[in-house]
Amino acid sequence: MSTRELLRNLQILGGSIALLTIAGTGYIIGMALRHYKKPRDRNSIDKWTGKIRNLKYVEEKEDLAETVIADLTTKDGDVLVFLGPAWYINHQKKQLKKGDKITAFGSKVELEGQPLIIASQIIHDSTKLILRDETGMPYWDNCGKTDD
Repeated sequence: MSTRELLRNLQILGGSIALLTIAGTGYIIGMALRHYKKPRDRNSIDKWTGKIRNLKYVEEKEDLAETVIADLTTKDGDVLVFLGPAWYINHQKKQLKKGDKITAFGSKVELEGQPLIIASQIIHDSTKLILRDETGMPYWDNCGKTDD
């Protein structure tokens, strides 16, 4: 086999590997995006203020992604606040941590029989983290959005 043929075969192999990697990544991202479109009631937007008792990183059963949930202690009791995927939450400039006082705006829903707040925005100190738009679409899910 000549050097030219060897290089050509390596190019073909490299291209095939790249295509498989792109396809696999697309599949994983698609599963994660479907999962994070949690149910939400736009008519029940409310706010909860309290201290973060714990930040939970929950690995989803059907996905490879982790979800970040804040266990928030309020004057009315503890509530779980769904923030979003860990890869999105962990890339914010202002990081949330145990003991932080926050105000969560969102919709209270039941998921698998448990109450859960689907957060649309979080206010921490003077920082506002917007998680969902007015229709409930997560900001980490830009698929299908246009600027029309």
